[in-house]
Amino acid sequence: MPRKTTSLAVAVAAFAAAAPAAHASDATLRQAIRQQDAKTKPDERAFTKAVASFAKTHRASTLRSATQRLTADVKAARSAIAAQEASTAKVRKGRVLYLTALTKLGRGLKSFDTALADLQKGHNTKAKAALARAAKQISSAEGTGNRAEKLIGVKG
Repeated sequence: MPRKTTSLAVAVAAFAAAAPAAHASDATLRQAIRQQDAKTKPDERAFTKAVASFAKTHRASTLRSATQRLTADVKAARSAIAAQEASTAKVRKGRVLYLTALTKLGRGLKSFDTALADLQKGHNTKAKAALARAAKQISSAEGTGNRAEKLIGVKG
């Protein structure tokens, strides 16, 4: 009987050491958001530059690759921030809003990429309508993200 108890204790200790719990702290959440923002900034700038270039040249290939990189960054940021917890009610609400904004942004970017692919295939009417919807979705996500950042205390 003691052997089972010892084995169980070792297994529980190993599991606890392997999966550290996220600390519930508003400061660590803010830090995670700032870190993810810093990681995303270069691809965000590239996306903005590609959009400006697309407006002039109407070549979607550069914009598609920038969109796909930014989509991957948003997905990684969402995962990193979802792993964090908040300690106060206001910041918890902001965290939920922020995660919602990242989800909306990811979906909007995915829709934008799909619309660009349609544009490359020559489906101009369908693509233009889809681009407008995706732009609206991305804009909505930005507004939600700004509200969330104010609640969390990342943005004044």
